[in-house]
Amino acid sequence: MADAEISIPSDVPTGTYLIEHRVQVGSSYDVDESTFVVRS
Repeated sequence: MADAEISIPSDVPTGTYLIEHRVQVGSSYDVDESTFVVRS
């Protein structure tokens, strides 16, 4: 499990957003996706 914090501008439309993140060490890497929902 990992924790992360992101700043979201106040004018972002409501909806579901997808973030793709990649971690790399040397020539080895892993890619994963996270989703978050912005509500009014």
